[in-house]
Amino acid sequence: WYDAQAECAKLGKRLCTDEEWIRACDGSPNGGPLRRFSYGDTFVLENCNIQNTVAVASGSFPNCRSGFGAYDMVGNVYEWVDPGPNGAIFTLGGAWGLGRGASCYKSGANYQKPYYQMHIGFRCCK
Repeated sequence: WYDAQAECAKLGKRLCTDEEWIRACDGSPNGGPLRRFSYGDTFVLENCNIQNTVAVASGSFPNCRSGFGAYDMVGNVYEWVDPGPNGAIFTLGGAWGLGRGASCYKSGANYQKPYYQMHIGFRCCK
C-alpha cells in the first residue's frame, strides 16, 4: 500500500478513493444503479480472470471492461484504494480464482495490513 501510494505520487496522482474505484468499475457515467460486475449484472465466468490460478497482463480478457474502458477491475488482482476518512486500508475487485466473489461492490472489500502484497495491484486517480 505504501509503495502504491508512492508510485501514484511520482505520477502526480494518488490512489483512487473507494467511491472513484467503484464508479469506474461500474462504468455508469450517469450515476445510475451500480452494476455488480464491470461488464454488467449477469455473471459470466469467462469474461474476467476469475477462474485461473495466476494473474495475467491487464487487457488479456477483452470482455472484462467497464463502461469507462477500465480493464480487469473484477478479478485478476485485488486493488488498493485510498483509506478515506476512517483510515481503514482495504482492497476491492477480487483476484484470480475468486469466481462470483469478484465484483464492483464495496461489500467485497478486504481489509488488509498496508504491507500485505499477494495478489494486489492498484490504480491511480487524479
